[in-house]
Amino acid sequence: MKFSLRRVTLVGAITSLSLFANPSSALKCGISGVTQPCIGDTDDRYNPDVGYDLKDQDDLWKNLEGLYVFDICNYDENKTAMTNIYLDTFPEEAGWGSYDFCSVKAFTVRKLL
Repeated sequence: MKFSLRRVTLVGAITSLSLFANPSSALKCGISGVTQPCIGDTDDRYNPDVGYDLKDQDDLWKNLEGLYVFDICNYDENKTAMTNIYLDTFPEEAGWGSYDFCSVKAFTVRKLL
């Protein structure tokens, strides 16, 4: 049986690569001068130390929490403020009075859980 040197060298190289190289292993990120910085160092979305809470990820979400108070004024189709409105169930003849839909105070509380 005759083997060529080329075939023996190729078979030996493939065998040694399959025995010693683990194709699923990779170098860790962040090794100075060897690999690139870890994504989690610059982007909080990939940082395992940051929780899933939005307030931990960005100060913007902390600033959105609180009590919001605002005035509301409703207008009809003619862009006239609705200041003297009678509801269908309580017409003017009933004497119950009217509603001023342009003097409404509203509030909302935002709390991120």
